Amino acid sequence: MKVELRCPSCGRGFVADEADSHDAPCPGCGVTLGRAARPEPSLPPAPLAPPAPSETTAAEQPEPSGTAATSAPETAPGVPASPADPAPAEAVVCPRCSLHFTPRAAAAAKIESDRKTILVVEDMDYFLDIVRDALEPNFLVEAAKTVDQARAALIGGEIDLILLDLTLSGGEDGIGLLRGLPFKPCPILIFTAEDESVMYGETWEKLRALGADDVVIKGMNVGESILRKVGSLVGQPIEDDDGGA
Repeated sequence: MKVELRCPSCGRGFVADEADSHDAPCPGCGVTLGRAARPEPSLPPAPLAPPAPSETTAAEQPEPSGTAATSAPETAPGVPASPADPAPAEAVVCPRCSLHFTPRAAAAAKIESDRKTILVVEDMDYFLDIVRDALEPNFLVEAAKTVDQARAALIGGEIDLILLDLTLSGGEDGIGLLRGLPFKPCPILIFTAEDESVMYGETWEKLRALGADDVVIKGMNVGESILRKVGSLVGQPIEDDDGGA
């Protein structure tokens, strides 16, 4: 078997028998190559990977007439594509001034989740509307027109204050609701049409023993009084327009 050799002295290449390659003389300069000059057997070349299927480049693709060409984002097989509009993070940092701020949508959601919930137990729509107008700018308002609805609201959600009418339709009254509570769940503000003079003395002592914290007497302009007393009882005092509480 013939092998190709190269003389380390003059650099000339020549062919010799493999058996004699260790002491073959160079035909150019006569130097015997020696065993160290024998070429190492070369490894077979790695097989070439099959060519990838040809893809038409963006420049070669015809654009649809009248519309701009759009391309869908590429995703790995089996990996779901990410939503086009991810939910905004709660905190954002300005890349120029490093100011931390909250996106408007996230800020609104946080404010909504931080609001106190007021359960209004009242069967007359007129007074329900007065209460809603007074409280909804600052609190979440849930309405119950019967004792059963009030009990369900107390069981089903976190209530921060009960605004309780003492006289409900169907012969029910707020005192019956208070007596049926296993414990006082939150501050209780009595909402009644009774004369103010009646609410002192023995009547008030009975209500306070059942868990009542304060009283609001019904009237046409009672909204501001409700707002202030509710804010005080839930720990969120309402300020005047001039900044005073």
